[in-house]
Amino acid sequence: MGRKIIEFILTALGFLLISSNLSGQVIQGKILDSLDERPLAYVNVGVINVTRGTISTEPGEFQLNCNDLPEDAEVRFSMIGYESQTFKIQDL
Repeated sequence: MGRKIIEFILTALGFLLISSNLSGQVIQGKILDSLDERPLAYVNVGVINVTRGTISTEPGEFQLNCNDLPEDAEVRFSMIGYESQTFKIQDL
């Protein structure tokens, strides 16, 4: 059986706290496997082209500080064995 590549689902609806300028804001949410909806621990969550990031906890939860980021900043979610997913902060 070949290695499965699964897309991430970012189920942070209702958890996101983003303003139009993102000043002093935090993105928080929970990362789940798209097939069985189990929490994904130790997922890398990082802002592209910025040295800012975090990893998800064992229950799949994360928080990312968005101080001083432009509205068009992008966040990448990545983990070995899974396909990386990238989202614009304003779309979360």
